[in-house]
Amino acid sequence: MPSSPNRREFIQAAGGALAGAYFLGLPAAADAANASSSAYEWIRRARIVIAEGYNAPFYPVFDYRPARAVRIAQDLNADAFRFPAAAYCAYFPTRSGYPIHPELKEDVMRDTLAACRNAGMRPVGYVPLNHPFMAVTSRDARYADWTRKFADGLPMTTSHYGYGRFFEGCLSSPLRRVIKTMVREVLVEYPFDVLFFDGPYEGSENGSRYCHCRYCEAAYRAKFGRPVPDDRTELSREDQVQYVNWMANDVVIAFLREIREMIRRTRDVPVLFNDTALLSRRQWRNRAIPAADGFMFEASDSPESKLFNLQLGRSTGKAVWTYLGSYAEYNQEHLQDRSVRGWYSYPLEGEELLMDGAVAVTGGAGLLYWSMSRFYFQPYGPLAYPSGRYIKRTFDLQRRHGNLLRSVEIR
Repeated sequence: MPSSPNRREFIQAAGGALAGAYFLGLPAAADAANASSSAYEWIRRARIVIAEGYNAPFYPVFDYRPARAVRIAQDLNADAFRFPAAAYCAYFPTRSGYPIHPELKEDVMRDTLAACRNAGMRPVGYVPLNHPFMAVTSRDARYADWTRKFADGLPMTTSHYGYGRFFEGCLSSPLRRVIKTMVREVLVEYPFDVLFFDGPYEGSENGSRYCHCRYCEAAYRAKFGRPVPDDRTELSREDQVQYVNWMANDVVIAFLREIREMIRRTRDVPVLFNDTALLSRRQWRNRAIPAADGFMFEASDSPESKLFNLQLGRSTGKAVWTYLGSYAEYNQEHLQDRSVRGWYSYPLEGEELLMDGAVAVTGGAGLLYWSMSRFYFQPYGPLAYPSGRYIKRTFDLQRRHGNLLRSVEIR
């Protein structure tokens, strides 16, 4: 079985994370109940089935039927359904400038919301905040202006999910306005009960590299009176700290705060975002926790790591969600590929789903089953298969004992 962090590493990491929470102004757990609206309480123990927009039946070929998808969620005893407003393409008729799937003929997002309401389920909207989507093979001339650049002017590219290479988008560029416009459309025109943001991101494979696009260069010079440091050279600690803090706070996290304030002013709904890994040294998205109502802890190497991170996440007083059935390695050591983290995408099946569900329920998380597509093309309903029955057992447990589980929570 792959090694997990030892007790000392856990304590050291937790101490750093909790100290960071203090300096970032996160609410104490005891104050969380006062900070949260009672209308948002359901999200803490949500039972969500995900329609994943980065694979079938959405991409690359579009073959999605709302009634079939929502029926799968019903059979699994979900109380919510997450629909992708966009992924590599938009799956609704957006006017934002974000590319729309060429095979989209009807407003299936609106039809999905109607199907959710008829089924008594809450719809959750998924919107990526600068997730990779600009294929390097595209002829869209705008992408060159939206892309992060190395110091020599070449565009930064990344792989994602096995579909080739993509340009890495920059949130200093006009792409920022495109995404914000799309978020507003989803918020105003579609009555989602929750908005979940994948991101905010600034880079993927090249996330640690400095962006030298003309927009970053202009903004950096305006604030500091000098160009973006050339990260091809050895930089001082002061230069590194200044750039990272600027990119994290002034560009990336500021974007999520800007969107959250727009939502508050327009149609206030809960906002959650993808925080990936709470103790990662390479991510700054923990700084976004104060701006949101909750976040998703995405990936773990072991059940112990998942439980620890869920408990750590709940110490912020925010709602915490987690995946069931993917983004977990557990004992599948033969699936590891540390160079690309591709093993996160291999699904857990069979009785491992029960273990994954037990960890998530014990950790006090909202549950997101990844994903509806596993049953969408099967000849029978999800309960005809062991994995479907195991997910339903987990959802049943969450529903049946929800009041008891909430009564023992310390906030």
